[in-house]
Amino acid sequence: MKFLHTADWHLGQTFHGQERHAEHRLFLDWLLETLVEREADALLVAGDVFDVVNPSLQAQALLYDFIVSAHERLPMLDIVLIAGNHDSGNRIELPAPLMRRLRTHALGRVRWLDDGTLDAERLLVPLTDASGETCAWCLALPFLRPPR
Repeated sequence: MKFLHTADWHLGQTFHGQERHAEHRLFLDWLLETLVEREADALLVAGDVFDVVNPSLQAQALLYDFIVSAHERLPMLDIVLIAGNHDSGNRIELPAPLMRRLRTHALGRVRWLDDGTLDAERLLVPLTDASGETCAWCLALPFLRPPR
């Protein structure tokens, strides 16, 4: 299996008041071409997808356009996104049911079972090769926030 691991995209970040959407678009275009060239089986994104917990619509569109394009170009690519300390875990997970149809697993929060134990099974994501066979598992553990 071929994995590509990234983190800290910080989509929606501004630099001295200047939007960086064009730079982020170029990065995502490069990333997609790299995934295709290397025939990757999985893309792992280890947090800080967005720069702030309430990203702009344009920043969110960058992410979702990338996921759709990746699925169109590499239909068997598994994508795993976890929330980092800059992300809202709820925002990362909100479109999860739709993203699963694009082989994208978005995990933003840990959950606890009724008996008080961690729902670790929910955090285990199967990763498949080009034939669809599960060849690896990813423990998609998002940033752990202190309890309030």
